[in-house]
Amino acid sequence: SSSSVLPTSSDASGRARFAGIENSVDTSWSFQYATFPFLHGKEDSIVFLGQCYLLGEELTPLLVNMKGVVEQTEFFQRDNYLLLTSIRRSLVSLVEALYTDKGQSIRAGVIKYFESQGRNRFTKEDVKIIVLLESALLNLGRCIDLVKPAGLLAGSVPAPTWARALDALEKSMNNIQVVCDPDQPLDPKDWGKL
Repeated sequence: SSSSVLPTSSDASGRARFAGIENSVDTSWSFQYATFPFLHGKEDSIVFLGQCYLLGEELTPLLVNMKGVVEQTEFFQRDNYLLLTSIRRSLVSLVEALYTDKGQSIRAGVIKYFESQGRNRFTKEDVKIIVLLESALLNLGRCIDLVKPAGLLAGSVPAPTWARALDALEKSMNNIQVVCDPDQPLDPKDWGKL
């Protein structure tokens, strides 16, 4: 005796069919939010790192969509344009906070955190932190400007422009990760020390 998981039938060619399921499989993915320990730190600098890092991570669905557009396998999703502009506004607010009195202590705390971890050569000085984050903002702004006609449903964007927008997005995400990833992997020499 045999058993099958899905009900089957045969078509005219004698091939087994899976009760119509082959034509009804829809795939999708979503960005699930989870608690990020660095958002609940006691120090403002650690919370700042966590907030910036998560903003960079929220750009991942846009990155996937834009790669599909560049490869001409997807259409640009307008929701991703709105997400892009929203994330840039949030990142602007965080970076502007670095220019306040409280921002000086945040920058000093970030430097102290990375020095205590013995890593991230890009954040040895607070000027470098600001420069990299300002560069991330500049690239996000450039990406927004390049895809704006498609994002606002006002016109089309030529293929070379999509590639430039993707490049700007990738640079921005990389800068955010370099400066703001508080949870970087261990150096191999430290693996046995845990």
